[in-house]
Amino acid sequence: MLTYTYASIFLAGFALGIVAGTVLYQRLSRRQYERAIRDTTQELYQRVVQEGAKAIAESAKASMEDVSRETRHALELEKTEIKDMIEPVRQVLEAYRQEVSAFRSSVQQNYGEVTQMMRALEEAGRRLSEETRNLASALKNNQARGGRWGGKYSSEGSLKRPECLSTVTLRSRWLARVTGPIW
Repeated sequence: MLTYTYASIFLAGFALGIVAGTVLYQRLSRRQYERAIRDTTQELYQRVVQEGAKAIAESAKASMEDVSRETRHALELEKTEIKDMIEPVRQVLEAYRQEVSAFRSSVQQNYGEVTQMMRALEEAGRRLSEETRNLASALKNNQARGGRWGGKYSSEGSLKRPECLSTVTLRSRWLARVTGPIW
């Protein structure tokens, strides 16, 4: 009976070993299976992420190129519209610039003419002043007052000579016709 007991213990241990080995093998294979699934899932996840990133990058690049093209086109349109709006203003400003330039040259020419007139007036004033001094000094001189006719006033001498009176009268009438009445 001892052998039977040993045999049954042996068989029980063997069966227990097989069951434990099977369970252990199943656990080990389950862990390996889970590990393999995890590794495969991670690889697939990384591939999906990489492929998705590439696809997103390519899509973004294409979108950016489209937006860039559209933006450039819109800017060109706005640029031409602005040029069209500014062109009349530029033409008006050009016309004003030409008018101002013509006005400046006219002002410079007039300034030159006024300067010449002022010089002529200054010269005439000097001559008038000189003649006035000469006349004043002649009137102060006693010989000039008596005149050539010997009278105290020059009109007295002219009344004594009727031929002078007629010449003076004719000249006065002629001056009145040419220049208008004196008074």
